Amino acid sequence: IKLVAIMQKFVDQSISANTNYDPVRYEGGRVPMKILLKDLLNAYKLGVKTLYYHNTRDGANDAQADMEDDCAGGACKI
Repeated sequence: IKLVAIMQKFVDQSISANTNYDPVRYEGGRVPMKILLKDLLNAYKLGVKTLYYHNTRDGANDAQADMEDDCAGGACKI
């Protein structure tokens, strides 16, 4: 947030900043509202014009398995 605030001073238009939170790092596996509000108010105080997405990791497994190429005869299907 501090870095975006510094850059915002030199940009004519607003910068849309995103925030990311990892719930695993907090007690009970939830990001406290106090932390979210602190970041929001701090951004406003520092002159950040827009906070766009407030992302949290959901713990979903993003692993992707390789699929076998089934191109028998030289032609591939779509």
